[in-house]
Amino acid sequence: MMKLLTLLSAALLAVAPAYAAELTLEEAIDFALARSPAAIAAEATYLAARADLYQGWGGVLPSASTSYSASRFYDRETFRIGGFEIPGYKPPLHYYYAQARLDQPVFAGGRLWWGVMSGRASARAGAASRGQQRQQLVVDVARAYLGVLKAEGLKEVAERSLEASLKNEELARAQYETGATSRAEYLKAVVQRGRDEIARIAAEAAVETARLAFFNTAGMEPDADLTFAPVEAAPPRDLPPPEELTGAAMAKRPDVTKTREEKRVADLGVRSAAAGWFPSLAASATYDWNDFNAPSRETWNDLDEWTVGVTASWYLFDSFQTKANLDRARAAAATARVADARLRDAVALDVTRAYYEYKKQAETVVVAEETAAAAEEEFAIVQELYALGGASTLELTDAQARFVEARNALVEAKYNFLIADFDLRRSLGELEY
Repeated sequence: MMKLLTLLSAALLAVAPAYAAELTLEEAIDFALARSPAAIAAEATYLAARADLYQGWGGVLPSASTSYSASRFYDRETFRIGGFEIPGYKPPLHYYYAQARLDQPVFAGGRLWWGVMSGRASARAGAASRGQQRQQLVVDVARAYLGVLKAEGLKEVAERSLEASLKNEELARAQYETGATSRAEYLKAVVQRGRDEIARIAAEAAVETARLAFFNTAGMEPDADLTFAPVEAAPPRDLPPPEELTGAAMAKRPDVTKTREEKRVADLGVRSAAAGWFPSLAASATYDWNDFNAPSRETWNDLDEWTVGVTASWYLFDSFQTKANLDRARAAAATARVADARLRDAVALDVTRAYYEYKKQAETVVVAEETAAAAEEEFAIVQELYALGGASTLELTDAQARFVEARNALVEAKYNFLIADFDLRRSLGELEY
């Protein structure tokens, strides 16, 4: 009986309708940040930069090592052949050796601590670079997601226009068959229906293209059953002047932090290169033990020895290597300073552009909503007049074209405003992901 119930349940599930999963914008962003190739590359950038910090500390901290070896050898003058012992044969000898060593850099012209400071700056630059890449990924995913919604909105307008054209064509056919209108008027309705059908086909293709672009951007496998949840726009923000926004962006944007830390790394590189002119000092301690017998408690303390030393070195002539390193470091520092200055100018331009784009799209939405409402009302009036014979086909198609244009402009305006909002927050460094 239980087996029968199980089979029946499986059959019911098989014929039950499948409901498509709905994806929200936040879920899409979280998925992309966790699994997309761009997010993985951003994390790799940070890990590579953090290695500089470990390397910097490695130049300051001591290094410790230990080794142990055991060897077996024969005297050359005694051996065996074919398993037979040769007269005078001596048994094999064994040799055991153990060592522990500790090395501590003491002074290298300041290069040691400058290496640590440079590693810290490099790690901060890597973290900022990761943040910059993640913020750009958020904007790209949001743009692709909203691109799908916009394409679907334009498709709805095309389908609604086609539906109206089909009704108008039927009405024109009926009027033509009764002699209430000419064949030319009827053919105008046919042509309009064909145009709208072509527009609907193009809109469907645009939706599929936008979906594939989104899946590629988010690093997701294409899913035909996946639906996209609508996104509600927040009320327009009351923004201060671009000059004030630029000042705030300088403190928040990760790319500003990245170039600042890279400039610091380059400046420290100059100091580190100049340290080649100074002497270096290092200390070491070594503990050794060796014997022909295996280590034992009785012989260990009698055969070991300690060695402690300090080494000082100073290049009297290094074949101009320090000079070459110093010139390269100075050139890198000059390049980093120029890059930092250029980025600050670019940030000011980017914030100003995003600011005015946001304001433009916010105002465009208001005008587009009013225009779409008026065009829809006009189209409804002309449709009614056309059905009563009070308007020509040309007047109807003109009103329909204005309606479609206004509705498309409204869809474009709404999603362009959402994209402008994401872009503005990116330019201000406000995308916290």
